[in-house]
Amino acid sequence: MPYSSVKETRRLQILEALNDCLLTNSFSETSIKDIAKKAGVNHGVLHYYFKNKEDILLNYIDFIIDRYVTIFRKWLPTAHRKYADKKVLIEKTFHYMYEKITLNRDISKIFIEIWEISLYNKKVRQKLKQMYRIWEQKTTDELAKVLNDRKAAKQLSMAMISFLEGISLLSVIFNDKEYDWKAILNTIQKRGLDIVFKK
Repeated sequence: MPYSSVKETRRLQILEALNDCLLTNSFSETSIKDIAKKAGVNHGVLHYYFKNKEDILLNYIDFIIDRYVTIFRKWLPTAHRKYADKKVLIEKTFHYMYEKITLNRDISKIFIEIWEISLYNKKVRQKLKQMYRIWEQKTTDELAKVLNDRKAAKQLSMAMISFLEGISLLSVIFNDKEYDWKAILNTIQKRGLDIVFKK
């Protein structure tokens, strides 16, 4: 296996280990040794791949962006072929996003903490802005194809992202027995699409 390939595999292994650690402990309670143990490597090796714990977190955010953008890009061409009706395509796209991201409690739990860290850490805040800009851009691109109004598509995209992030936060705080989050999302989606398509 080529050196660069081994290095990239090891970096991904470490980022996955941070993900696993954050499911059970906060970032501040997670040490370099904890991450190394989860990754199955000596903690001294982590410094070969990352400058420090903050650098691992910043790369982790990029890792998550890449993961979900890749998943979405793979799904999108199939969706375009499968759903010719514009309203149905948007409906399925929203549904796909909230199934894969919004109602994924693991990723929501981790990102609640990352949002908190970003309040006091400029580098983390910049990474989050980058993540949201990518999400907003991808969503705007898809909505603009349907709405034929880029400005309206951008505004709707940001409103939708803000709403989904709010649901993501609340779905971690409240459980499914207290609120049926899928039903809430489906209702808002239906009402929103009815307004956009003026039905």
